[in-house]
Amino acid sequence: DAFCRAIGREPDFVDGHQHVHHLPGVREVVIAGVARWKRMPALRNTGHVVGPGAGLKGRVIEASGGRALERELVTRGLRHNRVLLGAYGFAAAYGPLVAAWLAAAPAEGGLLFCHPCDAAPAKASTGDAIASARGREAAWLAGDGFAEQLAAANVTPGSAWALRSSSGD
Repeated sequence: DAFCRAIGREPDFVDGHQHVHHLPGVREVVIAGVARWKRMPALRNTGHVVGPGAGLKGRVIEASGGRALERELVTRGLRHNRVLLGAYGFAAAYGPLVAAWLAAAPAEGGLLFCHPCDAAPAKASTGDAIASARGREAAWLAGDGFAEQLAAANVTPGSAWALRSSSGD
């Protein structure tokens, strides 16, 4: 509602910092809020985390509310990404992970989430635990390497939002 008042329209996309939108109690409020809007924004699905680096972190994301969120999104026919790529421990080299995430993306697409910030060195002094990773991500995504990876993987950035019914369509 605050977004609508500030921007003057409903959002195109809804998610929560650190996946909080999928937690029990929060999930129900988010879905109820989205369901009453005239436009149907997409919601970031955290129920199916794939690709390298996901491991335990991906399983925790899925189990802490992601799978329940995905069931609700499908049951209610709300737009969402089919898979989530991009989970990692923030210490690894980013470029090789991106190549592997692109390779792991299913043909119908997925959402690659990231945390880029050009001001990472300044953020480091504010207690941002992933400031150095933010800087590496921003540099990689802005450089030629990312564009080359997209071309090599035959991936075209675009909408990741699927609409699946409870029958799996």
